[in-house]
This record gives sequence, C-alpha cells and structure tokens, in this order.
Amino acid sequence: MNQDPVRVNQVHWTRVFPFLRLFKAASLGCSVSVMLIAGAAVLVSWIGTKVVDFPGADAPSVNSTLRTSLSQTVPTELLPRLIDSVLAFALDICFVRQPLAGWQPATGTRAYWQAPVLMVWNALSLGFFGTALARSVSTQFCRQARTGVFASMCYAGRHWRDTLLAAGLIITILLINRSLLVLAGHVSGFGFIGQITVSVLWILIELFAVGLVLAFMVGGIAWLLSVAATGVDGCSGAESVSRCISYSLSHPLLLFIGLVTITALAFAVRMLCEGLLMASSMALPRELLHHDPDSVRKIWMFLITQVPHAVHLAVFLAGMTILYVLLRQREDGISTGEIDGAISPRRSIVSQSSTQS
Repeated sequence: MNQDPVRVNQVHWTRVFPFLRLFKAASLGCSVSVMLIAGAAVLVSWIGTKVVDFPGADAPSVNSTLRTSLSQTVPTELLPRLIDSVLAFALDICFVRQPLAGWQPATGTRAYWQAPVLMVWNALSLGFFGTALARSVSTQFCRQARTGVFASMCYAGRHWRDTLLAAGLIITILLINRSLLVLAGHVSGFGFIGQITVSVLWILIELFAVGLVLAFMVGGIAWLLSVAATGVDGCSGAESVSRCISYSLSHPLLLFIGLVTITALAFAVRMLCEGLLMASSMALPRELLHHDPDSVRKIWMFLITQVPHAVHLAVFLAGMTILYVLLRQREDGISTGEIDGAISPRRSIVSQSSTQS
C-alpha cells in the first residue's frame, strides 16, 4: 500500500460544485449589451401597459424628483417585474377568473380582456428579448466571446417562430386544464343531474385541478428554460419545451437550488443598484432636487428609475441561461463550452453505431 502523503495545492471549486457558476450571472447580467437588451424588454412591457391602459400597472411616477421616485420604488417582488406581471396575470386567469361565466367586471376594475392581453404581450416580449439576452450571455459564458446587441436581436428575430410556439404550447396546456375545470363548474349548475354528474366525476375533476397546478409550476419553469434553450442551442419551440420539461422532472433538487440561488442573486443585485441610485440622488444639489423638472429631465428620470428593473431582469435571465447549460451538461453530457445545437457524446455514439449497422 502506498503510504506517501497527498497534498492538495488547489481546489477547483466550480468543478467540485458546478452550481457555483450561477454566481457568474451577476457579472454577465451587468454587462452593457445584456443590460441594453433587458432595458428594451422593460420599456416594451411598459409600452404595452400604457396602450392597454391597465390601472395600477404604470411605471413609477416621473412627476416627482429623482430622490422621491427612488424612495417609492422599494422592491417588493423577488422575481423581475416583467416575469412577475406574467405570473400574476396567469394566476388571475387560471385560478381566479371564470372566463366562460359571462360576468361583467365591476365599475372601476380592469376589463376582463386586459389580463390575458397583457399576459400574452409580456410573454411574447419576454420570449423575444429573453432569447436575445440568452444568446449574448451564452456566448460569453460558454465561449468567452461577446455578441453585440444588434447581433443578438437578429438572432432572436430569426427564431421568433420558435419563441412563439414555445409560449403557445405552455398556454395551450394551461387553457385545456382550465377549460375542463370551468366546464365542470357549468355542468354542476344543471340541477340535480349536474350535481350527480359532478359527484361521480369528482376524482377526475380533482386530478385535473392537480394537473393545472403542476402544469403551471413545471410549465412556467420549463418555459423560462426553453427561452434559454432557444438562445443557446437554437432549439425549435417543441424541442425546447420538451427538453426543458425533461430537465425539470429529472433533476428537481438541482433545479430548486438553482432557482433559489438565481432569485436571491438577482434580488440582491437589484437592491444594490437601487441603493447606489438613492445615494447618488442625495448627492445632488438642493436646487436640482426641489426644482420642478422639465420634460427632458422627466424622461431621464423615468429611464433612471427603470434601471433597477432592467438589472433585475438581466441577472435573472442570465442565471436561467447558465442553469440551462448546467442542466444540459448533467442530463446529456454536453460540455458547457458547446452551443448551437451540440450533440451529447452518448447520442453521437448511438448515431454512429446505427449508421455503421
């Protein structure tokens, strides 16, 4: 037996604990190109809310001073505002509303059509700009090469059908389960026969309710990962959704740890950004703070108040891109340095053997 002592000179922590690489999302998300893409996504989402005229969803007021505006934008949500809005609208539609009941909204509340319209608008915005952002992050993370904003946008434009199909598949799955539950609610209103029918099919109805919850949770996470899959590997819409659902179900613990890490990291970076902006506003001269700003200064103040939201979104989506790359390596054995539809070593061996036979 060898009795020679072993001395460890260096430990490669990212190889021992691969998920430590998720913290690189903070630096990648704060790069200029990624920040510009995330800022464009926030502005497009804000334009959608103004067009639909959704009450209560406006951006922070730009009529006050910079210091007052920043003090009123205390972070309350852990997810980025754009993702949080999609989640809120989807929750409202899937678990609160009765879209087939024919009810009319009360006076002073938003119209019944605004929530689904804004959900689709924000989902498409998030899908398009998320694909561009994932492309920029993946080239830096995997190949240590930079992709400009214009090149990333062009890449997302070439894959807009895949982005649309991925979102459509998830929404369709949710609508099928929700429609069946709503149909069961209407059947129960057909007197004694309806009540008997619902009682007999109650177990099936409960299964559909559980399926709706699982589809909402797994489908939402898989959709965010599918946006990264399209940006990293150029996957088609159906392939990206099926691949990411498989990743989510195969590695639930690693996925949970990754999501918690990404969410906390993005939230911490946002709070740091808001703290810096707050401190900088306090350094402004009193005349600038209390003077009524003109229209040009209001525009600048509005853009500045959106910076923390853009940082939050950029870091979160950068983390989701890195998480997809790590899950892909764990599931398919693909190196983290490979992008653009790389084939895993196991699959390549199988394909070669089938070709030879």
